[in-house]
Amino acid sequence: MTTRPMKAIPVSAAEKIAKAYGYDQIVIIGRRVGEEHEPHGEHVTTYGMAPDHCQVAARMGDFLKFKIMQWPPELAEKCDACGSLYTPLALTP
Repeated sequence: MTTRPMKAIPVSAAEKIAKAYGYDQIVIIGRRVGEEHEPHGEHVTTYGMAPDHCQVAARMGDFLKFKIMQWPPELAEKCDACGSLYTPLALTP
């Protein structure tokens, strides 16, 4: 069993990337996969430089989570900043 903890990637990390590299929208995907059964999981963090960019980044994250990675819809929550759905630290089964 691996001893590295899976932690949420904070929005502040995505914000730093946006500012350092000059982007308006950032989507970060973290995954733990492998031969070991546990722990496995996925995490998606999004960031937008302004509310409209926040909404677009959140929609991209939602598309990846729910359409591509097949996360169950009950994992979605609403972003206080822009009203978009997001998943704070939802580890998929």
